[in-house]
This record gives sequence, structure tokens and C-alpha cells, in this order.
Amino acid sequence: MRDTPIVRIMTADPITIESTNSVADARAIFDTRNIHHLPVVDDGKLVGIVSSADLLKLFLVDERADLMAKARVRQIMEVCPVTLDARATLREAAEKLQFGSFHALLVIDEERALVGIVTSGDLID
Repeated sequence: MRDTPIVRIMTADPITIESTNSVADARAIFDTRNIHHLPVVDDGKLVGIVSSADLLKLFLVDERADLMAKARVRQIMEVCPVTLDARATLREAAEKLQFGSFHALLVIDEERALVGIVTSGDLID
């Protein structure tokens, strides 16, 4: 089971957002799609990830709705997300998640194009 390809459990073609979108746009996606991690893709390439926890931190700093509307995803996203090659295994995913303070890995191909996402919940399932 440990050598099972990650593509068997990942969510292919995950919902994404662009870095120029507003934080309010990201919040709307989190609120309506029941997800906690949102890959950021510009021009077909992965540039970051934003999580529902990132939005919570912003809200704790300033509860004003206008800040949420004015702030851009690029201002709060993680710009160096941990990635996983599409040929990786469950074992490799578990090892990366075990040593990080994050709960999602972005699965990419050779051109750094996003092909999927795998979360700690996916591994537990």
C-alpha cells in the first residue's frame, strides 16, 4: 500500500484561484466548496497556496470587511508550497506531511503545472 501511486488518492484538477483575486474571492470559495486549501495558479503555473487558516489569521488581525475586499491572494499566500511529483507514492506523501506544519501537498508535473492536491485527510482515508 505504501508504494501506491499518489495519483490514486489525490484530487485531480483541484479548484484554484489566481494571485490577483481578492481575499474575499478566496473566502467565498472556502465557504461554498467545503475545502481548506486553495492552490494559486497564474498562467497555468503553480505560484502558491492559500489555506482557510491564512484567512483566519487575516481576520484576527482586522475584522473589517473592506480589508478582505482590498487584500489580494498574493499578499497572504504561501509562495513556496511543498510539492509532490505526480509519480510519487503514498509513502513519499506521508513522509513530507509528517515533517511539515501543513496539511496539503500540491501534485505537479515536470513543467510545474498543477495536476492535483493530496491532503492529510486523503492519506488517513
